Amino acid sequence: MADTCCAEGSNRMIIWCAGASNVGQMTNQIAVELSDEGYGQRFCLAGIAAHLAGFVRSVKDAEDMLVLDGYPIACSRKIIKHVEAPVNNHFILTELGVEKK
Repeated sequence: MADTCCAEGSNRMIIWCAGASNVGQMTNQIAVELSDEGYGQRFCLAGIAAHLAGFVRSVKDAEDMLVLDGYPIACSRKIIKHVEAPVNNHFILTELGVEKK
């Protein structure tokens, strides 16, 4: 991942889909580790998908976000776009060489 994406100490939201596949579960682990290491704060995708006002407002107002999906269905990206928030720094694990099982 590029330095501009993952600089320490930012107010970055980390949003991911922890789907049932291995790559979904890997995005969960990556999100936890990045957050624990100070690269951003985890944010609830379900709250955005449920259209809870505070969650939608927060994602629309985010200064920076890292969006992780396991494979090209890209649930995280689609949910964020559905509430008309911008998606930057989006990564799909299978496009980075991880095999979905």
